[in-house]
Amino acid sequence: QLVFDDTDNQQRAALHSTQYASQLNLGHLIHQADNYRGSFRGTGVELRTDAWGALRAARGITLTTWAQQTDAEPAGDMAPAAALLGQADTLAQTLSKAAATHQTVPLAAAIGSSGANQSTIDPNAAPLKALHTAARGMADGTDFDAALADASQKNTATAGKLPHLTDAAIVQAAKAGLGLVAGGHLQLSNGETLNLMSGEDTNLAVAGKARIHTGQAIGLLAGAIRPGENGAGITMIAAKDDIEMQAQSDEMKFQAKDEVTLSSITEHIDFAAGKRIVLAVEGGASITIDGGITVECPGTITVHASQKSFSGPVRESYELPDFPDDMTNPLKRKMRFALGALPEAMVNYAGEPYRLLADGKLLNKGVADDSGTVAWEHIEGTTEYAIELMTGATFTVKAHDQFADDATQRELQMLSNRGYRSHEHSSDVPATLDAVGDAFRKTAAGQDGASDRKKNHGTD
Repeated sequence: QLVFDDTDNQQRAALHSTQYASQLNLGHLIHQADNYRGSFRGTGVELRTDAWGALRAARGITLTTWAQQTDAEPAGDMAPAAALLGQADTLAQTLSKAAATHQTVPLAAAIGSSGANQSTIDPNAAPLKALHTAARGMADGTDFDAALADASQKNTATAGKLPHLTDAAIVQAAKAGLGLVAGGHLQLSNGETLNLMSGEDTNLAVAGKARIHTGQAIGLLAGAIRPGENGAGITMIAAKDDIEMQAQSDEMKFQAKDEVTLSSITEHIDFAAGKRIVLAVEGGASITIDGGITVECPGTITVHASQKSFSGPVRESYELPDFPDDMTNPLKRKMRFALGALPEAMVNYAGEPYRLLADGKLLNKGVADDSGTVAWEHIEGTTEYAIELMTGATFTVKAHDQFADDATQRELQMLSNRGYRSHEHSSDVPATLDAVGDAFRKTAAGQDGASDRKKNHGTD
């Protein structure tokens, strides 16, 4: 049903399908039943369906609640969002420099993720600055190919251009607030950096347990701009039960410019060490406890006691915690390889049988998952993996500890990490899905290619 209604002050247009109550309503929104004008439902735009929905834009999507002054302004105008992204970048840069000054971990979003001043979408800019540039993009307004060229070159010059995102990003900008709630779980996941920034306060309230697990460091810095309320820096309080801190493979340091106070209100304080304990002050006095007790001082030793007792030797052991060996429990890294040349083509290889080799030795056999992907845990020290298919095709996967220094090679590696790869077709089978599928079915049935497979890869 297509409806155009020019009732005074109630103009509207509607496109309805009874299939799953799918509707597009514009302007004055009312309930429509055949020719009956029903109750008022609101104003603006409504797109709804009882089935599924998809919003897809290959070059990027902009969602904003900032109004335009006239309907003649460019559709892709993102000036308010770009301004907020610029403020976020400035805040991140300021706090990251403060973190480096105070000898803690700087922000990867400010200094670069894959390398110094590098990110996935821009090899010449850190993640926040890269997104800021993407939101300020300008593209040719007369020719589509020229517009694509402007986007690929990260153009931000305004002369003769229209505002458009330079990368395939989704930018959401709210003039007031942005609410994101879920009745079940809420997942934020990405392949590079996740940044949460606020001009004032950030609050995390958890009714159950809060867990923070990282593969590398955790950096905490307080008071970088000014002291907190009542002079507070970092406050850690357990209202009930213990506070436990461990350095399981290295040192734990407690340092302060002023006093360090350790106090127990109702119980004792234990100091225990596997080798020795040294108490020393800048004046030169010290007490060393190891197999014996050594007291040293450049001045006078004064003892005040109602009784003094010196008895024979006694040995009493103290139970120290047993930490796991981080060398025998390394943090495993998951590797995933999409058999399709592009992420969109992965489904074509669902259920494909494969053999996985690590540096030439058989590691695993199986079939690709429903998305056409082979996954495994990386073995430290392995430099190359090979995936062999029943059709005779072999894919080689290099395992690198870090991205290459060469800009071109690094960009190819980043694309590979995102699921893209280049492939030179060299088989006698034509490079079409039907031909490859027929060849696979013949091979699986033992009608063709068995001898070649045995010759090239041996027997299973």
